Amino acid sequence: MRTTPPRKSDLLGGLILCAFPATILIAMRLNGARLPMPWPILFAVFFVYGIRSVMTSLFGLDLESAASWVADAAAAAGFAVFAFWIAWYETQGWEADLPFLPSSWNQSLARVLFTCGGLIAALVAVRCLRKAFNQYRNKPDDGIRHV
Repeated sequence: MRTTPPRKSDLLGGLILCAFPATILIAMRLNGARLPMPWPILFAVFFVYGIRSVMTSLFGLDLESAASWVADAAAAAGFAVFAFWIAWYETQGWEADLPFLPSSWNQSLARVLFTCGGLIAALVAVRCLRKAFNQYRNKPDDGIRHV
């Protein structure tokens, strides 16, 4: 007789991921302060992933469903936008600290590496959307699986 292991609940983590950005944004709103632009994007990624975790825990949704893959694609795309925004608009504080390169090259290298992270996140978003479309059409896909 083979038993299935109990499903892990992500409810607490999902609630934390939803409450963390909401608390910060509400506290800043009450103080009359605003966050600089890329930070609300990152907080939106946290919130989307928190909603996904709460929904999969409460409703027992399958992690291989199309809705789950769309949420993963939205989170990866949000991180890609965040990385591109930081790499292109932030001009101060870039330093790779490699002693054998000039300072201007160090700054460029750090920005290029951050942009590469954004490109990887964009590719993951495209892959997750492809996986969602394949799940929606009931087409088999040999690619990545949720863990």
